[in-house]
Amino acid sequence: MIHLLAEHLSQNISRRLKYSELKQQWLRYGLESALSQVFSFSLIFIIAIFLKVVFEVLIFTVVFLLLRKRAGGFHFENDLLCSAVSIVLCFSSVFLAKLIAHTSDFAVGISLLVAFIAEIVIIFLAPIRHPKLHLTRPETLKLKKNTRIVCVVISALLLIAFVLPVPSEYIAVANAAIISVAVLTIFAKLLKQEEKSNEQEELEHELGAGPGGTENH
Repeated sequence: MIHLLAEHLSQNISRRLKYSELKQQWLRYGLESALSQVFSFSLIFIIAIFLKVVFEVLIFTVVFLLLRKRAGGFHFENDLLCSAVSIVLCFSSVFLAKLIAHTSDFAVGISLLVAFIAEIVIIFLAPIRHPKLHLTRPETLKLKKNTRIVCVVISALLLIAFVLPVPSEYIAVANAAIISVAVLTIFAKLLKQEEKSNEQEELEHELGAGPGGTENH
């Protein structure tokens, strides 16, 4: 349903603004992603109200989206599956974080250390060039730079929060969001859900070419 709505909207907008086919594909993917997230997070916050974890879910969502929008990561093609996984990921992370926070401050410190390692992974792998995005080299470099900035800012805020008398469960929830984004970027890499850059394609072509300049078979 979300896919069909995004398709319909992108066609109408592209027709009126005279977008190219490539720009229409980018617009359709952006709309589909936005609509899917609106649906998922609306449902998430409704559930959060009933479970009385609204602030924890808000922290998770803000940190997750700040990184996810820049770093990218694995995406499910099915909208319902994507929404279901988002809900499970959010609430499992929140309740696991609360469990860690209620264990000890040492456990929260360990989760903070793991989150910092996860940020290094994100900086190293990001951005994930999803095939539907068709990112140019300047766009890729800009996203990589923005990812680094966001990671540094989040790290600084978490360190300050850890020193100050901020409830440990809030810190643990933010850590869980960072780790979740890192896992999704790793999945995208392992499952090769990424568009090759021009440099990668040129390198593979050169490696596949024989001494005479023709490809070996």
